[in-house]
Amino acid sequence: MKKFLYLIVALIFISGCFHGKKRKITHVEYPDKSPAEIAEEKALMGDVEDLPELEPLEENKLETEGDVIEAESDGDEGGATGDEEIGRKPKEIKLDGDGKITITRDKTNEKITVRYRKKDGSYDQDALDKIKHVMRCYDDNGTEHEIAPSLIEFADLIDDHFGRKGLVMLSGYRTPEHNRKEGGAKGSYHTLGWAVDIKIPGISVTQLYNYAAKISKSKDIGGVGHYRSFIHIDVRGSYKPWDFSKKKQYKKRRKNVRRKTVQRKPAAKKPIRKNVKAKPQRKPIRANIKPVYKKPAAKTIRRR
Repeated sequence: MKKFLYLIVALIFISGCFHGKKRKITHVEYPDKSPAEIAEEKALMGDVEDLPELEPLEENKLETEGDVIEAESDGDEGGATGDEEIGRKPKEIKLDGDGKITITRDKTNEKITVRYRKKDGSYDQDALDKIKHVMRCYDDNGTEHEIAPSLIEFADLIDDHFGRKGLVMLSGYRTPEHNRKEGGAKGSYHTLGWAVDIKIPGISVTQLYNYAAKISKSKDIGGVGHYRSFIHIDVRGSYKPWDFSKKKQYKKRRKNVRRKTVQRKPAAKKPIRKNVKAKPQRKPIRANIKPVYKKPAAKTIRRR
């Protein structure tokens, strides 16, 4: 009987150890979602165990927007050619976000929380103006530009999926001159207000990329780029993924400055001195050599 009780206690202790282990977080569910919405989201995400493990977030990896632009210029934004899109409106999409978004502008720490979409589905222009201001260009003038509402919808859905922690914007709109000055990709969708580079504190960049890529692929929204410390999203209207997370991107920025070639004058030749006697060469001194002693020759005496 005692052995049986000891066995039960041991089993309870072992099961408690297994249940006490931390479970890997591979998916986020919210209690305010209906079972039908959760099932649809799981079907969209597929098998959650196939997702990679969480990676530690690399904070402050990029010091300036120029570093972000250089990282994107290496990948050419997945072959993006925004010049072809001039004059065309972005694709109009409305996703299942809650219509409320929080954006923090990197380095300046400007933070806004606005409800950009009304209950009837229309957009609040005042909220769009605030988003336009916080996503302005990083040039000296702080140039503002209209941001595509579909881009805001895309970013809002990503933020909602990961717990509404708020997005950190590394680069939003760029003027063509600023993009060219910083060495950005030619024809970047940032110059149209159709793209943004974001990260979420505490969330793995790999998780952000996986979810954004699956959403973009299912809805055919646009490009999704994976970099080491942020993701790029745009609303070009066709799914285009690329991954440059393992590429050595953060080199010293190339400055578009032409180097001036300076022609140096040839060095003046030293004058040759004439009628100068050459110094006699010294014979090498033999060290540790004892002189050989020679006996004098004996004198011969002639007899007369």
